[in-house]
Amino acid sequence: MPMVELPVEAKKGLSEIGLDGVFNSLWLAAESFVNSEKALRMVGRLSAVEGLVLSGDEETAETKYNEAGIAHLGNALSQLAQARAQLYPGVIQRLDKATRTDDFRGTLARARTNFMHQLSSQDIQPNDFREIIGIWNSKMGIAANGVSGVLDDLHATIGRVRELRLQPNRGREAGSPLPLWKAILITTIIVIDIGAVIVCFVFLAALG
Repeated sequence: MPMVELPVEAKKGLSEIGLDGVFNSLWLAAESFVNSEKALRMVGRLSAVEGLVLSGDEETAETKYNEAGIAHLGNALSQLAQARAQLYPGVIQRLDKATRTDDFRGTLARARTNFMHQLSSQDIQPNDFREIIGIWNSKMGIAANGVSGVLDDLHATIGRVRELRLQPNRGREAGSPLPLWKAILITTIIVIDIGAVIVCFVFLAALG
């Protein structure tokens, strides 16, 4: 699953508002869901071999990995609620105010360019690349609502991924061109990345 690693500064920024644990849980969820999909394809290949009897582990691997991913999403939601409860209104107001400046809009544009360059170095299909960049573009607008908008969107998208992976088909229907579950999970990572840009812009500027 193509993802872009957050810089050390961005992770530090997330830790300032308690979102580092959310990010880590999302990464673990992504790894679990990818392993679930791999297990499903493995069973499909083995099932095509005439006379081959599958072991219990092979048949249940998809479910086990999927359940692990769902648990990680549950952790992410719990950590998000905890972080939100611990944020002082004054800190939220400071972060929200910063997103309305021209300097921040320039910072966000540079973050988008960096994201594109990192993503382009990965071995992914051009259509997938275009869709992921499209997701980033569609989510840039939430920065106008500051960290409050990020937290709202993050809660909604994590919940949506969880809902999809609880369905019998795991949200595998096409989301043009990515599977729907994968597109929405990538959205959660992009949203939290935008949150990191906001926090770093404010706190690193204060340190400088």
